[in-house]
Amino acid sequence: MCMCHFQLQQLEKEAQDKMRVEIEERRRQLMQLRDQNIEKKRHLALIKANQAYTKPWVFSYYVQWPRDTYEK
Repeated sequence: MCMCHFQLQQLEKEAQDKMRVEIEERRRQLMQLRDQNIEKKRHLALIKANQAYTKPWVFSYYVQWPRDTYEK
């Protein structure tokens, strides 16, 4: 009877160790994904800032035609 109890404890310990390793691996993957998402968001913000047009530049770029010539 002692062998069965010892075997059950051993199986339980192995299962706990396996679960702990799986949880640590999953956490590592999620942290890696989080870091990638933060980097992608930072890169997107940088691209948006670099490609943004300011209002004065956009409006000074186009020729200002009188509205009455094309709204007849």
